[in-house]
Amino acid sequence: MLGLVTPPMGICLFVSNSIANVGLAAISRQIMPMFLVELAVLILITFVPSTVTFLPRLFGY
Repeated sequence: MLGLVTPPMGICLFVSNSIANVGLAAISRQIMPMFLVELAVLILITFVPSTVTFLPRLFGY
């Protein structure tokens, strides 16, 4: 999802702009909280890999 809402492509931004017809700036402001949460999760799973591998290790993988 991060790649679909960020440049250089931003396909989801252009599709939602053509559907809603409200402008890219308005859509960008509306998705910013979700984008920041997605970015925080990406940073968390990148730098603290035990958060992702906890459940598989619990089951013996």
